Amino acid sequence: MAFEHGLRTGSRSAILLALACQACSEEPPVPPVAPLAGANVLITLIDACAVGHLSTYGYERETAPFLDRLADESIVFEDVTAAAPYTLASVASIMTGEIVDVHDVTEAGDVLSEDFTLLAEAFREAGYRTFAASTNMRVHPRFGFDRGFDEFLLERPPDLKEGEVHVVPQKVLRHLKRELERESDVPFFGYYHFMPPHAPYAPADAHREVFAGHLPSMKAGSLETLDPLTTGARKARPPLRQAIVDLYDSSIHYIDSMLATIELALERNELLDSTLWVVLSDHGEAFGQHGVFQHSGTVYEEMIRVPLVIRMPGGEHGGRRIESPIGLVDVYPTLRALFGLRTPHPETSHSFADLIAALEDGHRDTVTRHAPILTRTASPGAHRALRSGNWKLVHRGGEKRYELYDLTFDPRERRDLSRNNPERLAELEAELSFWVREARSIRRSAGRTELDATLRDDLTGVGYVYDDPDPPGDGKDDDTSPE
Repeated sequence: MAFEHGLRTGSRSAILLALACQACSEEPPVPPVAPLAGANVLITLIDACAVGHLSTYGYERETAPFLDRLADESIVFEDVTAAAPYTLASVASIMTGEIVDVHDVTEAGDVLSEDFTLLAEAFREAGYRTFAASTNMRVHPRFGFDRGFDEFLLERPPDLKEGEVHVVPQKVLRHLKRELERESDVPFFGYYHFMPPHAPYAPADAHREVFAGHLPSMKAGSLETLDPLTTGARKARPPLRQAIVDLYDSSIHYIDSMLATIELALERNELLDSTLWVVLSDHGEAFGQHGVFQHSGTVYEEMIRVPLVIRMPGGEHGGRRIESPIGLVDVYPTLRALFGLRTPHPETSHSFADLIAALEDGHRDTVTRHAPILTRTASPGAHRALRSGNWKLVHRGGEKRYELYDLTFDPRERRDLSRNNPERLAELEAELSFWVREARSIRRSAGRTELDATLRDDLTGVGYVYDDPDPPGDGKDDDTSPE
């Protein structure tokens, strides 16, 4: 099964026909022309960056002045959906090109199956020098995320207390600068995972002043304040919510300055125009929409819609925007196509290289993703979403309830149309059930590693709480799934 073969929405016969054709065909070949083969690749991931709070995507505050400028030299993807609303599963999907029900990494302690050729492994096999740095303990070598990297720096997060700054460790930026300065006869593939604006929202003073200078402290952005709002144990009055937003927006301004530093390092080493630079996030962030804060608990747009800005070598197609819906999971097969990577095509993602190619002739992005985009939370009671064109189906697992939204007219998902459109609802319900079953039929079961006390403390320090060494529900065979 491969989503790469075009499927008509809602047509079960078309799905079955595509699967039958796949069974008797060979792996989709790498395109004979790989337009970017030999160019460098740099992926910078900004954790928990909400599209709705980026000036690059229309937010009224100028939260990301550097990214705004970079967008003028880049392709901006307007409608990108993460495979999961939390880091572990989402980054696993980026690295494998597979949806969560296939790669099976859903809980801390899950280890990526060696059956997958991870993105870094694919580039290393193509002769690239590979390096990475992570400041999120969920993107950890213990969980298999270092596979394929020649060097992987893991920087533990600071022990943030009230009034302390949520730093982007200078050690990480020094690591990147050192790698960019290294003399080498081969291109590089680099991955850098930055925590801000992820909670706690504690930007450096110069950036805090931009939107939150009026606040007497950063207490509103602390986990002590945020966690009760996330669990529903406390409600946020408008002044508190605004204080939280002010600190979060300042945190985006903070990390935006780090992107500017990265550009400067690329320019100083004469690498900017020979590098494909990808700026993205793993998931969004909520500020009271649908009654929740932070992320991980739902599959509504505020949690799963993410930024994706790609600066092509030489700034080609700079300033162009692509509106067609794509999945974050599609980054892997797209890089595979653009760079001619000789690794198996992921089975549950779809290259959007055709959208980029369409820009060559000045065409609008008329090519669409032919298969649905799937998202899910962790178990128990997993929430799932299926995106098909402008329609979005939400399945609230614990409540065994379906919701239906038309994102064209209702982008904030305020009006559930499930009662008004029973035929469309039934069609998408059947499609979601079908894809969940098929994804599980090709699942590569994750391994498992124990979490020691240090790793648990590091995870807890940025809001991941693991009181039970064996959390209920493994995310594998959730009995509330739509089957």
